[in-house]
Amino acid sequence: MSFANPLYLWGFLGLIVPLAIHLWSKREGRIIQVGSVRNYPVSESKKSRSIRLNEVVLLCLRLLFITFLVLLLSGLKLTREKARSSVTLIDPSVYNDPEYTIFIDSLVRTSEELRFFSKGFPLIKDASDAFNNTRVRFDYWDLISSTKSFGADSIHVFSKSLMSDFKGDKPDRTNTIAWTTLPDKSDKTHLVDAYMSSSGKIRCVVAYSSDLSFRSEILNASEIPELQKQNTPDGSQVKLGDGSWIWVKEHKVRNVSIFYDKGFENDALYLKAALQAVGTYLDIHVQVSSFLSEIDAELNEINIWLSDDSPSDLRSYLLKYSYDEFADNLIEKNKGTYWLTQRLNREVVFDQDLVGSLIPLLYDLESVDKRLDSLDSRVLPVAQIQSVFNDNKEVNATENAEVSNLLWVFVILFLTFERVLAFKRKQ
Repeated sequence: MSFANPLYLWGFLGLIVPLAIHLWSKREGRIIQVGSVRNYPVSESKKSRSIRLNEVVLLCLRLLFITFLVLLLSGLKLTREKARSSVTLIDPSVYNDPEYTIFIDSLVRTSEELRFFSKGFPLIKDASDAFNNTRVRFDYWDLISSTKSFGADSIHVFSKSLMSDFKGDKPDRTNTIAWTTLPDKSDKTHLVDAYMSSSGKIRCVVAYSSDLSFRSEILNASEIPELQKQNTPDGSQVKLGDGSWIWVKEHKVRNVSIFYDKGFENDALYLKAALQAVGTYLDIHVQVSSFLSEIDAELNEINIWLSDDSPSDLRSYLLKYSYDEFADNLIEKNKGTYWLTQRLNREVVFDQDLVGSLIPLLYDLESVDKRLDSLDSRVLPVAQIQSVFNDNKEVNATENAEVSNLLWVFVILFLTFERVLAFKRKQ
């Protein structure tokens, strides 16, 4: 038994009031001797006994009413013993990692209930084949919220705790969970992409990943000693260490046309300079041409529209100007089209990183970003994960049962009986 608001237990002092009233009314009255009935024996009438019985019943009803009202206000909760249980959840990426084979085998032998830390939490003995040699991505916060359905005393999670798998907001409430991180034990270098530059060199996107850091850079093939290269009838391929072969994308000139309206001359100049800077950084040849929007010119591979008015054919333009004061970025992408959300000046160009924002127009950065995201092995610190869990280290073997609804029934019931009886008996 426990109380949510024990301060209200002082309300039991209110039981003194009906008791005091009852005892006060029981005082014997003063006896007046009357001559004509002086010699009659003392007897108690039937009506007098009924009145006294009513007084006792009313007293009990009032005491019970006050008792249950105080229990209701103090937030009474009844505790009961419950069976102890535990569940062990293993991330599929840990289960498939050869470095943890011995550890997984020991868990299989000792755990009461072993499940995959994935959607639906399937039993490992029933679903091991479904997750064999696969890298399945889940939203850890969503999975943690779902563990409330277990009703177990303890839940132990073994996971690689990758930052990229924690998405959205932390759950408000969770079970008592012990979280153990089992990260990759070595730093890794990954070859993400490769293309032929305008100068005839192979340029490679390389990512460096560990449990503490992640970075990527573009290097010439000659700057990567362990890089392997092979020529095939279909083109060149490169690979890094034991990784898979990656096709080297052929270089091609990127032709860009900027169509601008009067008043957008400076915007066109800033865009032209930024596109040429992107070409220098990526080492690809970028040919930029500028035209007044009134002049009929042939559309190019990449077309940009700078005007407050819409072009006749929106689909022909990859980047269009449309002012949006609520936009988060200088250039926003929507359904395959890029939108320039502000007019360009020196401050906007440098503060909003115009050059970096234009890279996706000339280079398939979206697919590279997806590849980089899958290789990011940075680990979220356990302290940040554990902060959403119950801090109690000991598992509570009891659970509280809410009785407020039952107490309300008793309070209303006793109050109703007391009022009805008091009204009928005028007491």
